[in-house]
Amino acid sequence: MKTPTEISKDPGLDYTMLDRELDRTKTKVFLGNTAAFLGPLMCSMNFAWVEDIATACTNGVTVWWNPHFFLALQPEVRETVLMHELWHPARLDMLRRGSRDPELWNYAADIWINNTLIREGHSFAGFKPWFNFDYEGWVTEDVYDDLVRIRDEEAAKFGGMPMPW
Repeated sequence: MKTPTEISKDPGLDYTMLDRELDRTKTKVFLGNTAAFLGPLMCSMNFAWVEDIATACTNGVTVWWNPHFFLALQPEVRETVLMHELWHPARLDMLRRGSRDPELWNYAADIWINNTLIREGHSFAGFKPWFNFDYEGWVTEDVYDDLVRIRDEEAAKFGGMPMPW
């Protein structure tokens, strides 16, 4: 994964307010059903505001947020997105990827995580994440293998050109 870069801060944003809102979002994770598991993990992670990503992402050590994306989300969706990012290192997605295609692996992991969050009643209102309930009950490795199969079948149909994921 390409690591987001710290760029000069947007002078039009109130970063003190952003940090306060992020703290409110983190507090909700501490009060949720998965607090005993995700809470300690969240406390060990770094958080940064960056504008060279569209939404949010993690490398397992840092969670990066695009501040404009964060502000556009309803508070309950901010919590869902934070939990989504925390589930990646919680499930060891970065280590389990191995030599697989990083982008396709991330899609497979996102499907598993988002299916779980939706099933548990978390909100993605106003934001369309990767999910697919056809993969309900599948492990990420099997979702990945199926996405590779679909990609390869589609590429064969279109003269060997890989499909953009």
